Amino acid sequence: MKFIFLKSGDYLELEPNNTPIADAWFTSIFSRKMNMSYFAKGPYCIEQRNQIIKELNSSIAIVNQFAVSKNLPQIIFDKIKGLDQSQKMG
Repeated sequence: MKFIFLKSGDYLELEPNNTPIADAWFTSIFSRKMNMSYFAKGPYCIEQRNQIIKELNSSIAIVNQFAVSKNLPQIIFDKIKGLDQSQKMG
């Protein structure tokens, strides 16, 4: 499996752990369009999602600060503005 950085074309090759959870995830990831929508089960899920985005943006800020200090513009990332999937209350 490859983790591809779209802006630079760089990639990391990954070999997932051979565990029952990983196997089940890779088996079913495309079966129900899991990555095509976000199902929120109430306001708490949306709050939780927003908190995760806030934490990711904090991590991105740290990586970007490092990239600037080491003159590595190719690893600077954009902040996350929200999910790129549709949200459905269910």
